[in-house]
Amino acid sequence: MSSVSPPPSEQPQPARLTAAEELVLMLRQVTPTSEDEDDEGLGGGGQQFSSSPARTSTANSYFNEVEGSSPSSGPIRSHEHRVARRFADRSKLLPYQKDGLDELVKSSPLGQNAILFIQQCVLENKLDGIILAAPLYKVTPALKANIESVVVAVLLSSKLSAYKGSVPKDRVLSFMLRDRLHIPSTFDTDTYVSDLIETSISDSLTQARSRIKKTIREAIKAKTKNFDLATKLVKDTKCTVTVPLCGKIAILRTVHVEDSSADFWDRVDQRLEMIRSLSKGDPALIARAIKGYLKKDTDTYGSGPHDKVAPEQLNAWQQGVDDSLTVSTPVT
Repeated sequence: MSSVSPPPSEQPQPARLTAAEELVLMLRQVTPTSEDEDDEGLGGGGQQFSSSPARTSTANSYFNEVEGSSPSSGPIRSHEHRVARRFADRSKLLPYQKDGLDELVKSSPLGQNAILFIQQCVLENKLDGIILAAPLYKVTPALKANIESVVVAVLLSSKLSAYKGSVPKDRVLSFMLRDRLHIPSTFDTDTYVSDLIETSISDSLTQARSRIKKTIREAIKAKTKNFDLATKLVKDTKCTVTVPLCGKIAILRTVHVEDSSADFWDRVDQRLEMIRSLSKGDPALIARAIKGYLKKDTDTYGSGPHDKVAPEQLNAWQQGVDDSLTVSTPVT
């Protein structure tokens, strides 16, 4: 006699899955579990799961791993691991770096954060070592060449108010900072760099003043004409001969005849100040004084083709230097 099956209502019912457990089972079903299944679509695998208590327990365990409560070697993380290793191979990581990748992938989220933090600290330490090992800044040949060029242009400018003290150095630096002529980006923040560049400017000013004084002394002995003296001073520079420059040179030669000692440049600054004071800053009176010195110089050493030189015949370079000198009078 065949056995009678119990009515359907008496058969054991499978445990009902929670929404989270059901989702985990779905993830297990569509996630590739071997290297050959990496490229299968969402419908791959086709694996069916029963709703037995054993399956429910497995789903709960996997759900805990997804939540990060324990390290996981499940299908999802294994797939991510394989993808990461392939990327590491393409990036040609060293063997010890690949081992570090394995440890990172196998770690819990907290462990991963700790590893990344340690690696960041290692990079910072190496970077600090590179910075400390870098040589001290030196004035580059390009910066030195620009300093010398601007120094000459400033000293030969009719707008310069003084040849000694901080005035010429500040004017040179102002022009170079305006155009960033090979000035390093750390100039405004690194005192060592700024002091080194300012010292280089001061040295170039001293050397340029010495050359100008020597040239004037030789011109006095040789009775060189004013225009020829101006042409000699601007040789190998970006400057041009102008009437204001010839007038400034006449003042320099006049003072040199009176005092050629080590105080020569101080005497020049005093003469320029006297001209400004007696003219009360009137541009017309200042121009008249300069013409008087120029006439005296040409009467003594011979005239030059000043009529062929426009009063303000400046090239773009010299005009830019003059514009950086804030005082407006011709002798300042």
